[in-house]
Amino acid sequence: MVQNIKSILIGLTKEFGPDETSSALAYGISLARQAGAHVTIQAASIKLTLSSAGVSKVVAGLVREENQRLHSLAQAAARAAEAHASSAGVACSTESPHLNYPELLAVLRTQARLHDLTIVDAESESLAIDRSGFRSSA
Repeated sequence: MVQNIKSILIGLTKEFGPDETSSALAYGISLARQAGAHVTIQAASIKLTLSSAGVSKVVAGLVREENQRLHSLAQAAARAAEAHASSAGVACSTESPHLNYPELLAVLRTQARLHDLTIVDAESESLAIDRSGFRSSA
């Protein structure tokens, strides 16, 4: 069965800090090595937005700084994942989108349709998503 897998998408989210670990990454790379598959790693970060245009510049600045921090974490995770895959002898490409939640789900769904297998690792709060798009994409 593993020999039929040629491409694997590994979806990660970075929400807190650099010490977050990912079981999906280790599992996906191990499976890709066994199958001889290519891995695409999507290390995503959710872009925070303000719902009111009337917020202070201080608040807007804090949100901007947090968005930069989250995107930097995701980019660092993508680089580390690529190094992990390379050391395991697995062909790998990475991306680190920084989008609002609905856009991020749309990008993940699109990528999932292009791969034989998708493995998602996220915070428990992030896992409470509407999975209907994944079920209907088969």
